[in-house]
Amino acid sequence: MNVVELFREQAETRPEAVALVEGAGSERRSVTFAELDALGARAAGRFLADGLGPGDAVLMLVPLSIRLYVLVSGILRAGATVALVDPGAGRAHLGACLRRRPPDAFVGTPKAHALRLLSREVRRIPRRYTVGGWVPGAARWRDGEPSDVANLDADAPALLTFTSGSTGRPKAIARTHGFLAAQHRALEKALGLRPGQRDLSTLPVFVLANLASGVTSVL
Repeated sequence: MNVVELFREQAETRPEAVALVEGAGSERRSVTFAELDALGARAAGRFLADGLGPGDAVLMLVPLSIRLYVLVSGILRAGATVALVDPGAGRAHLGACLRRRPPDAFVGTPKAHALRLLSREVRRIPRRYTVGGWVPGAARWRDGEPSDVANLDADAPALLTFTSGSTGRPKAIARTHGFLAAQHRALEKALGLRPGQRDLSTLPVFVLANLASGVTSVL
């Protein structure tokens, strides 16, 4: 299984429906479910072409945006794991988290790549990609050839997050594809998520449930 299949179902049944909206006025952007699926397929192709796939973790330091979910979709589609760390918790916390599970790749904005000057753990990440501008020592993001969805076991890790470390060292928490699918079903029932609804989203994980339910997320 792969949780991305839930997104693909929406792309197949409601291809022209808007999946994500960001910005306002002249800077307003949106993507449909079909467009998101196609962009995710090309992102997955890039990761796979660079040797990233099942068993690998990709650190994401990209703001809440359409680009973030294109990349998340691509990572999951390729069978790799999305690693998320709260940058607002400070450099010491970031370093402690990355020592617990060193990522295999790092995708970030130019500002995020400045952490390489300050964090030994970030500098040690072998593959680096930049989105939104050129950065020395990092590959500027470009899409690859479209890729199919990796078929994984239900207990394959999809998301990797970390505890705050307030009671000791930060602990790594893996959410599997099976867990995310079950979480989607629980949220869909509890929140009454239905295709065609619009939701102002501030918590990234809820956007995944929206994408699986056919709900438009306003970022």
